[in-house]
Amino acid sequence: RDRYQRRVHGGTVASIKAMTDVLNAAGEFSANSEVVIAAPSIHLHTLKSTIRSDIAVSAEDVSFKKGYGAFTGELSAEMLADSQIGWTLTGHSERRVGFGIAGETSAVVGTKTKSALDAGLSVIACIGEQLADRQSGATMTVCAEQLSAIKAALTEADEESCHCI
Repeated sequence: RDRYQRRVHGGTVASIKAMTDVLNAAGEFSANSEVVIAAPSIHLHTLKSTIRSDIAVSAEDVSFKKGYGAFTGELSAEMLADSQIGWTLTGHSERRVGFGIAGETSAVVGTKTKSALDAGLSVIACIGEQLADRQSGATMTVCAEQLSAIKAALTEADEESCHCI
């Protein structure tokens, strides 16, 4: 099955509206495709309420903590499911590298992926090398390590709902 996933860059109300307008005006999608759009968490509700029903909405990240609790600023998989957000990304390169602090390890990405699947979400698990890895010829080693950590966290049944890109 073909999959089309798009992240909304910019994260402004205007960029969400513009992307929604484009996708809502698009013609019919192939019966063999599934269209998923990921947006910053602040815009998930707006996107979900304005995008056409044959386009799924995805969070850009999910907490590694399960359930509901004192997880300030985090979105658990259960919170996303309760909000009828059926998809999440895990392991995006920006989160792996970090934002001026240590990034997420492959083990953390595996835990997040498993937590999301356990809550009934579909997951787009991202793997990939950095430019320096590519230039040094380490692409396959890096990707294999990232994928192995995700696979180690999952059961065979989980693997049908996890899509690696």
